[in-house]
Amino acid sequence: MSDNTNPYSNVISPGEADSQVDAATLDGASLSTDGTLSGNSDTLVSTQKAVKTYVDNATEDYDDAFSIDGSDNVTTAADLTTTGDLNCGVDLDVSGDAVIDGDLTMGSGSLDITGSAAISSTLTAETLTLSIADGTTPMTITSTTKVSNLNVDQVDGCDVEDSDSLGTSDVKIPTQGNVKAYVDSSANPIGSIIAFDLSMPSVPAISSSYEECNGQQISDGDSPFDGYRLRNLNGANVALTLTWTADAGGAYATVAATDVTALAEGDDVLGGAIAAGSTITDITGTTVTISDVAIDTEVESTFTNDGRFLRGSATSGTGQKDALQGHAHGMTYEVNVTGPGGGYNFGGSGNTYTSDSIESDGANGTPRTDTETRPINLEVVYYQKIK
Repeated sequence: MSDNTNPYSNVISPGEADSQVDAATLDGASLSTDGTLSGNSDTLVSTQKAVKTYVDNATEDYDDAFSIDGSDNVTTAADLTTTGDLNCGVDLDVSGDAVIDGDLTMGSGSLDITGSAAISSTLTAETLTLSIADGTTPMTITSTTKVSNLNVDQVDGCDVEDSDSLGTSDVKIPTQGNVKAYVDSSANPIGSIIAFDLSMPSVPAISSSYEECNGQQISDGDSPFDGYRLRNLNGANVALTLTWTADAGGAYATVAATDVTALAEGDDVLGGAIAAGSTITDITGTTVTISDVAIDTEVESTFTNDGRFLRGSATSGTGQKDALQGHAHGMTYEVNVTGPGGGYNFGGSGNTYTSDSIESDGANGTPRTDTETRPINLEVVYYQKIK
């Protein structure tokens, strides 16, 4: 039978298949089971399996920039490679490697790459998921430029732990507030007074958390003492203009609450018409009383001392003048008087006895005398922690 003659005698209606027909070609095209589609032929027809194998194993190659829009997500079981920009408005799930030679913009979609990702320009995405098992670095960054607004869960494998107690872990990082709270609680609290030996060679600079106890007024918004004067422990001069009211019990003046903290009982008081040798005899609240009873005017008053020793007490801030414990001297003497008139009477009213200067007892050396009573000491400079 010639090529132009129908070999079948039965008639098949349009749209109806003949289940008995099995030909070597289909419309002139031969059947191919090659899953690689390597022939790239127009005369071959691939089987269903061959097509699925090719699609499942193929690399998505795009030579130009392209966009993916719509409501359906995009999933590829193989690699994804473009030589241009990729704009994707839906979720993109790549089970292999992704190589984008340009910008990758995900819009509102998420990006999930199981393999490696190489993006030559900018990656823009709301969510980036790197499905890499532990032990493999998920990202490699060659730039040393800081990434702004990057919030990570760990730093070099260490977690941040918000605890003021501070443990001993090498994989926990405390916050700045934790460190400050720990140091403040375990070191010197605010208000503590510390003695510094500033004349020692190579003494480092004192922290700004401390200020000298010289009656100075603090001007530091970070300190609870802001606006107040510190104690005058180092013998400085504190000058205040005060209005004194004369009184038989001692002239008195009202001192600002922010200034009175620098004064203490026993401080010397000088200035204007204030009597020489005057001292503070009492401080009650903000009322300061001095030993001068006559001063009755406004005058610049200078308060000073020779430096103060510190002593423990149930309260703080109350000062004292130097003093010697009250005592009496016993005297034993014998008088033998002979004369033509007989015995003489010693004692009775009108007789005054004055002792000589302090002398050695012959065993403990020559006594030392000065304007104050004091133990052996070494001068230091007192500072107070203000913040």
